[in-house]
Amino acid sequence: MTSRRSWPLLFCGLLTFGVSDTLAAQQEGIGRAFELERRGSYAEAAGAYRGILAARPADVAALLGLERVLVPINQSAGILPQVRAALASSPKSGAVFGVALRAWAAAGQPDSMRATAERWARIAPGDEAPYREWGAAALQTRDRAAAVEAYTLGRARLKRPHALAAEMAQLAVGEGDFAAALNEWLPAIRELPGYRVTAVSTLAQAPAEVRPALLQSLAKETDFTARRLEAELRVRWGDPLGGLAALESALPDSRAPAIDALRGLVDQLRSSRTQEAMLAQGRALEGIAERTGEPQASRLRLEAAQTYSAAGDLNAARRMLTG
Repeated sequence: MTSRRSWPLLFCGLLTFGVSDTLAAQQEGIGRAFELERRGSYAEAAGAYRGILAARPADVAALLGLERVLVPINQSAGILPQVRAALASSPKSGAVFGVALRAWAAAGQPDSMRATAERWARIAPGDEAPYREWGAAALQTRDRAAAVEAYTLGRARLKRPHALAAEMAQLAVGEGDFAAALNEWLPAIRELPGYRVTAVSTLAQAPAEVRPALLQSLAKETDFTARRLEAELRVRWGDPLGGLAALESALPDSRAPAIDALRGLVDQLRSSRTQEAMLAQGRALEGIAERTGEPQASRLRLEAAQTYSAAGDLNAARRMLTG
């Protein structure tokens, strides 16, 4: 016979068993939906995800899963009932708001998109995300005017002159306004250096006739961000030695960022086998070696020597081997 003292332990055990059983059932449900999606059974997967959301409306994994599987069967707007339920259940979830914006875009409801973005912005004042996701959702349906409205309104509401700069830059590139794109990319990179790769790849598309003006604009800037952007664009546009000179003129004293910048330029230069490109690559490798300890420095000098030799500069090659 069970004693009274053992009742709390028994109750806790039963409770733990119940919770574990529930979690296992939830995992099994989402696992089955994922497997159906993986197999390409999108309609069945949609049903499985909807079943999960009927019980747990704010389950973000299931909501995102439903969004994914509705795309290939051209039913993206069919997620709206689940979106409304998710917003009611979790009215502060950024992930849910993002799905809602994309759903309204798919349904061709720009007014609802704006209302959803503004509702999100009230919950998250000072955050760029509501305006960024609004614009991105509009661009998914090729509504550039709505995207411009989203980013412009966001910049005005946030009262930050360079808010959403990367998004504005992409729009400017799409319109062929590379000067405006450059003016947006610079502050975007200064705030988040990771944008540099995208900035270079988009600005590199500029027609030959506008490139001198872009380089002149960059020359007016004095910071390392501008010099590095100028250097990589010059390499892309066939002036590797000019690009290296621009970078060398602004390399920071700190070794890590200097080496990172030089390595980035070397990676670009490797794709070209012109004499100028190989000379620039040799100089960049030499610069990295000067900032690197042994034994790696010796390997870098050897690589620089080989590159100089391939470029026909035998004196520089010997200097790397004997210096």
